[in-house]
Amino acid sequence: MLMNEWNIKYKIAGYIVFFIACLLFALYIQFPAQLFADYIENQIAKSRNTSAQISSISPSLPFGLKSGSIILKWQGEPVVRFDNVLCSFQIQTLLSANKYVKYKADVFNGMVSGVAIFEGYNSENVGLTSLFE
Repeated sequence: MLMNEWNIKYKIAGYIVFFIACLLFALYIQFPAQLFADYIENQIAKSRNTSAQISSISPSLPFGLKSGSIILKWQGEPVVRFDNVLCSFQIQTLLSANKYVKYKADVFNGMVSGVAIFEGYNSENVGLTSLFE
């Protein structure tokens, strides 16, 4: 009798793990990359005379995003180009007031990495800590 109860518990746990794995796989495959890239470009365009061009964006495991290249423009002229951009979200901060995002990108024949801190629940203020290599 005891063995039968354990088998039922393992079956239920197996179905839960299978469901979560299928859900994560579907979210990874069906990620709205172009919609998200357009959203980021529109948010940057709200700044005065600033725009961005994002070539591609895709999910990165675990809990991050990667992009092939991002070009920032000032008054229509390209200012800086970031290649191989990787951002990873700090899960433990997603429900707090300040959200932390680690980033790394190739720029100017080198690499920049650091942490972006989005302050407040509306994330209007951003603090950056960067290291250029």
